[in-house]
Amino acid sequence: MSHPMLKTNFKLPLRFVWGVLPVDNGDHLDPADLGTLVLDPTFDMSDPKSQEWLTSFCQNVRQQPFYQSMVGPLLQNCFIETFIKSMKRKCYDPIENRNRTPCCETSTFPFERSIFDMCIVEEIAEIYQTPSEFLNPVAGPRFSKDNFPTIKAVVVEYDSNYSYSMSYEHMHEFYTKVEEWMKEELKTAPDNMKNGWFISELHFYDLQRELQSSAVNREAATRHALSYMSPHNGESLLETELIYSGIATPNWTQSEFVEGHFLVAFLGPV
Repeated sequence: MSHPMLKTNFKLPLRFVWGVLPVDNGDHLDPADLGTLVLDPTFDMSDPKSQEWLTSFCQNVRQQPFYQSMVGPLLQNCFIETFIKSMKRKCYDPIENRNRTPCCETSTFPFERSIFDMCIVEEIAEIYQTPSEFLNPVAGPRFSKDNFPTIKAVVVEYDSNYSYSMSYEHMHEFYTKVEEWMKEELKTAPDNMKNGWFISELHFYDLQRELQSSAVNREAATRHALSYMSPHNGESLLETELIYSGIATPNWTQSEFVEGHFLVAFLGPV
């Protein structure tokens, strides 16, 4: 039976995350143990430098050879761009008969921290009044649950021009290209945006890579044990074989972390 993503020519998402650290603190021997979410204490989307940098980042993504042009309103895909456009509106709204100041044309980009924190909550609340079929369930900012919400995490997402495949070479090429590009981009990021990371639909690729890595490590360990083995210490080789073939210690990639932790904890404004 073929994978549903193969039948639909599913385009792999370009998904970039800030505010959450890619830490797997669950029990590696218990797939049901997802661990706990670890927020990035250095992340600060309200900083004007962060606003400017993320805007440039979104523009740069769309210039890359792995980017796929998208149709539709794209309200959340790069939320900062939608926010900038909405802040150019007239301050007086005759339909609702209200003054939107300072969340209007009187404020200029990059926005002061206090204005950003206040107006972004209003903007996202309005976006979520849009019918769900026009919204991306993953992309956008995620907020704290206190009386004065602030952004705690951000996801920027676009489509790539790579289709989902069970070919290791194809998926490895996709992952490597985007990952290397992301690392280069982060070199220009302000300190409070440097811990961003890239993920996609990489579950099967994760498994393939782990199996490949485990096989290489096991072979190397066996050779190492053989080089030190004497006629009297055959037990050491047997012990090495048992360790490398019987104990599951997967090094899960960031996509597993997000699917298991981030989306569950941060789906929608909270």
